[in-house]
Formats: sequence, structure tokens, C-alpha cells
Amino acid sequence: MTLAGTVKHNSCNTSFYRYEGLEHTSQCVDYIKSNGVNVGCTFPSLESSDYKDFFVCVNGSSESKPIRSSYFIFQLQNIVKPLPPDYLNLTVKNIFEINLKWSIPKGPIPAKCFIYEVVLTGDETSWMTTTTENEIHIPRTSNESQQLCFLIRSKVNIYCSEDGLWSEWSDEECWIV
Repeated sequence: MTLAGTVKHNSCNTSFYRYEGLEHTSQCVDYIKSNGVNVGCTFPSLESSDYKDFFVCVNGSSESKPIRSSYFIFQLQNIVKPLPPDYLNLTVKNIFEINLKWSIPKGPIPAKCFIYEVVLTGDETSWMTTTTENEIHIPRTSNESQQLCFLIRSKVNIYCSEDGLWSEWSDEECWIV
């Protein structure tokens, strides 16, 4: 599970965290970096994302000026970046109908809490849709592309989170006529 936040300045940032069920405060050991700066943290041992307070202290050092520690309290479900679907199954019923189904992302987030963004690209076209189901049916016309490729990403929906973060994109799955 990844929790992402942004602290913007040219320094060496460290993050400490604590949440309900964790016996002591811990330091992030798997930072997410952007241009060499720590901007988030991956927490592999987080068991649940349901409505718990998550306490974060960010401190650091800078060659140019002292940096004051910053303290934040988050609700876990609002800052979780889910994993992308890792299994795409493309079924061609006939040349005019394609069914795409994918796995529900791994982790503690319930299946009902996901929304998905699907990108379809053809020879010269691109199409995007959003769905709450982990399956879509795509009708085709006879003059469409000879190759179709799909990418999918996931996000926690508005019923389970105030403002979820999109996952990374899945591996691309392609079908060639």
C-alpha cells in the first residue's frame, strides 16, 4: 500500500508515522522519490485503510536554511494509492465484440470501493472510460483498428474516500486481428 504526500523544498526529508494498532512510532524505510526528493512513502505492513487516524511527522535538513518539522493527521482511506489491476483478461467473442476483465487490486481495500479508468488505443484512435465494475464489453465496427491495446488503473471511489489517488497503470494488454 502506498501513501503519498508532497513536501516541496530542496532538502533531505524524513517521515515518521504512527497509526492505531502500531505499538510505536516508525520511520519510513521505502520512500517515493521525485527528482531526488522524498515525496511519499510505501507502507507494506499496513493491514487496513478503513477510517483510522494516521499521524505523520516530516522533518529534514537543508543546506540553505533550517527546516521546521511538520505534523499531519490523515484519514488512511483518503491518502491510499492502490495497486493497479495486475491481471487483464481479453476475450474476443467475435470480431465485433470484445470483453475485457481485470483483477481487483490486491490489498485491504474492499472491492466495492474501487473505480477504474480504462484506456483503449487502436491504430489511430484512443478512447477512455471510467467504470465501477472490473469488466467492460466493447463493441467494434468492421472499419476499426487491426490492433487494440488496453491499460487500466484504479482509485478509491468517493463513497469510501474523500479524494482518492490513482494507481499506476497496469501492464498493457493487446489484441491483434
